[in-house]
Amino acid sequence: MESIDYLRAFRRRWGIVAVAVIIGLGAGYGSKFLTKSQPPTLTYTATTVLLGSSDPNVTNLGTLSALTKIGPVPYRAAKILGYRGPLPQLSNEITVTSDQTSGIMSISDTAPTAHRAQLMANTFARSLVDYLQTKGSNGAVSNALRIKAQMKTLGSQIASLNNQIAVTSGTEQGLLTAQRDSKVRVYGVLSDQYQQVLLSGTSVGAPLSIIQFATSTDNLTGGGGLSFPVRLLVAGLLGLLLGLGLVLVLERFDRRIQTKREAERSFGLPVLGEIPVLSRRDRSSVSIERLQPFRLLGAVVASSSSPTGIEGNGKLPSDQRTILVTSAAQSEGKTTVVGYLAAAFAEEGKSVIVLSCDFRRPDIHRLFELPEDPGLLKALHANSGLGGLNGHAKPTQIPNVRVVASEPSPEQAGALLSSDAMRTVLKQAREEADVVLMDTTSLLKDSDAAALTAMVDGVLVVAEAGRTTSDEAKSTSELLTRLGAPVVGVALNRVRASKGG
Repeated sequence: MESIDYLRAFRRRWGIVAVAVIIGLGAGYGSKFLTKSQPPTLTYTATTVLLGSSDPNVTNLGTLSALTKIGPVPYRAAKILGYRGPLPQLSNEITVTSDQTSGIMSISDTAPTAHRAQLMANTFARSLVDYLQTKGSNGAVSNALRIKAQMKTLGSQIASLNNQIAVTSGTEQGLLTAQRDSKVRVYGVLSDQYQQVLLSGTSVGAPLSIIQFATSTDNLTGGGGLSFPVRLLVAGLLGLLLGLGLVLVLERFDRRIQTKREAERSFGLPVLGEIPVLSRRDRSSVSIERLQPFRLLGAVVASSSSPTGIEGNGKLPSDQRTILVTSAAQSEGKTTVVGYLAAAFAEEGKSVIVLSCDFRRPDIHRLFELPEDPGLLKALHANSGLGGLNGHAKPTQIPNVRVVASEPSPEQAGALLSSDAMRTVLKQAREEADVVLMDTTSLLKDSDAAALTAMVDGVLVVAEAGRTTSDEAKSTSELLTRLGAPVVGVALNRVRASKGG
């Protein structure tokens, strides 16, 4: 499809697009009651940075990160903050990250206020450092007490040995002296250790130190999404896109002929005229006021040649213009086209005879406000002997137009229309009129008109826009080609007029 075809499709199916847009707007309006707009949330994030050793044997940051959120550290922080709730809930408010390679650990907190975020981050950092420092001090005191107890025991043993040495002599005294000297040396080592523990206990430091106290940054999060007018606009646009997409899908699978371009492509024949939609009143009787498109169609038909690929008689002879009007399927407006064409030719001063060759559903007499009459049937039966038209061509309210009506006779239709009597009637009609128009049955529904295609100067195919399918058009063209019919073209009936005509 070309761009113009898409535009015509959207125009033709504008109702679908309109309904889709209305549904989209309705959904957008409904969202007003289903969702509540929430204002954006402003929060603050604060981070305290601590420094330890990059050597995990000295400072294992992974262990310390876990220790920050469990055990005595959250307990210390809760006491400082005055928090009385569950400790895990308090611990979950902070985030601890560590990088062993750089030896840096960070404690972060996000809170509704900057003060709260800074307080939480700094409190947990201090609690961790204080805990580690206290744990180190307690360990030094315990070591000092243990060494002091050992020194006391050794002192008592050395004093006891000195007493024994004083009252002994000889070999026994030498052994006791050796034991005493050994214990004295151990006592000296313990004394050195005791002094070192006491010295370290006065300057015990934690394996972590705070190098940057918390500073807060603000975060704008959440919000209620799109405002109601914007949601309404988006919903309308989505509905529009949905409607356009649905039109394209329907157009893709719709086999009905809508435009002149589609008709020419499907039939393989030129479109000689586009007939607008007529009112029911104008379809029930010929109206001179609606004759203009048929004047153009008549002029084109009168000067048209059989197109390439369709065998025929070429241009209609100037002295005998016999035109058969048919269609692919029923109820496509061929009878209306015949009636108005007759009026258009008559307006040019030509005498016209219309033959009602549709013996299954004869309607042409109603268009000219004539009673149903077995005129053509009588003429055909009369020609089996003598007679001919014999006055069966009745005058109408349109000057220069006569109609040979008929009545239903489906059982005899094929035999009568292909008979020699029909050739005789057609010959007489040519002699009595400048133009002979033949209203026939549809080609694909009934085969009655097939025999007539060899008796006429031209065949005009009527197709209804929005009803005739491309498959029907192709089948009709193939049938006419096989019959060798002198097709002059297609009249596209009931075309919706665009703005500007």
